[in-house]
Amino acid sequence: LNQGGLDFLISALRTELLDADFSEIIAGIAPIKLLDFDIWFIKIFELEARVTELSFDDINMALNVQDDEKIDTFLDLDNFRLGLEMSGHIGIFPYDSTIDAHIEDVKLHTDILMDIVNADLDLAMSQTSVTNSFVNLDLSNTPAFLDKITSLLASGIVALMKPLFIDILEAFIMPTASKFIEDIPIKLHLVTL
Repeated sequence: LNQGGLDFLISALRTELLDADFSEIIAGIAPIKLLDFDIWFIKIFELEARVTELSFDDINMALNVQDDEKIDTFLDLDNFRLGLEMSGHIGIFPYDSTIDAHIEDVKLHTDILMDIVNADLDLAMSQTSVTNSFVNLDLSNTPAFLDKITSLLASGIVALMKPLFIDILEAFIMPTASKFIEDIPIKLHLVTL
């Protein structure tokens, strides 16, 4: 697979992601702890968030073949939005709220490794990283004192993003790339050193 083939694949992947229904991925994401604070074994705060919505306006991609035959993969998502339901308790009081997180720019980088295993194409990821611009949070039904700890909430949301994007890669990009590559007639050559 050469660079020309990868450039063609970008178009298919971009279409797949822009038209994707992320509901299965969202349903499979475990809640993330945003706050967990005790004093002398008594829970004072306990808040967790569950993803309810995921969307973005546009995606830019680059796939580049490296010298070691890995595919250097970059995704740049514009106007990324994440909807969250927050629940838990503050002292003895139950608490429920929603958070809309908006991130103007999210960048994902990973290396895709291709291998043949039992005559099937096998794709794996390594060195995956996610970077993002400032996280803007819109909290509803939130006590004033929680508004003051939005940086902690934002940190929790950012911590959620790497596993979320790995799930997206595995659910959409890997199968699309795999199907595309499997349709290409590949001649294998055994090289001994």
